[in-house]
Amino acid sequence: MDKALLKILSTSVAGRYARAIFSCAEQQNILTAVGQDLEKLDHLWQANPQVWQGFASGVLKRQQKMMLWQLVGEKLQLQPLVVHFCHVLSQAKRLHLWSAIFQAYQLLSDASQGRRQVVVQTALELSAEERIELAQVLQKLWSAQLIFTFLVVPDLKAGVIIQSHSLRLDASFDTYLAALSNFLKGDL
Repeated sequence: MDKALLKILSTSVAGRYARAIFSCAEQQNILTAVGQDLEKLDHLWQANPQVWQGFASGVLKRQQKMMLWQLVGEKLQLQPLVVHFCHVLSQAKRLHLWSAIFQAYQLLSDASQGRRQVVVQTALELSAEERIELAQVLQKLWSAQLIFTFLVVPDLKAGVIIQSHSLRLDASFDTYLAALSNFLKGDL
């Protein structure tokens, strides 16, 4: 795991929560099941932010929240560890950190299995040959198994942005123009 990522996971509140549930899941030998459960909850959160806000609000009492989390756990067939974790998050008023906690858990899980997420953003769709060629070049940088996500971002004028964990390689035309503008203004 790279040092910058380790620092983020060690110092951020979301990183500490992710490490806590990751550690418990590792001890119980249920890393994959917990990851799948967290993904289910992430989909729930994305699709129903108002429900999530209800869990996060101070309107519900502790017992009510616990009962609701147990019902959600039964309905989605979640691991008891995940249900308890969500209840703890809601009690600590940390549900607003959900996305960051989920992402940090995924990073920890990937690192433990020798995988690395790579997001490639381009202005236009890359052909299959271009994707393969880019993947081969990037594989030379990292010894881990790379898992690619290719995104078309129409706001990019040209170029590519590659991001993996804390590393961001920005070879976009927008960044080039901004650097050129700063140079011409003498801001460098």
